[in-house]
Amino acid sequence: MLQWTLSPGSNASYMISGGADLWTSAAGFNQDVGIMVSGGAYGAGTLVAWKESGGFAGTFSPNAAFVTTDLHLQAGKTYTVWLVWKANRHAPASSAIWAGAGPIGSSFSPTTLTALSL
Repeated sequence: MLQWTLSPGSNASYMISGGADLWTSAAGFNQDVGIMVSGGAYGAGTLVAWKESGGFAGTFSPNAAFVTTDLHLQAGKTYTVWLVWKANRHAPASSAIWAGAGPIGSSFSPTTLTALSL
């Protein structure tokens, strides 16, 4: 799981962005991406952004997904931020969604999660 923690020294706003090449083994499901945050007012985990990113018809074909949001974080609290992804509707146990296209040699496309102080 791609995640990181942040403990701001003063109240601050951040632009949080995440990107992944999502793909599935079953046709008929969108591959959607979101950002979760825990800590402070966000408790054990709150979905703060969601992007329905498509990819409905293809299998084993990467779908570039990107999501962004602004967060207002309090000083003295520790926050954990991570990416989540899922299908747009209930999927059978035999299907799954993965992040990172590849392999190309031993490499996979990068999945990113960044914070920019505003």
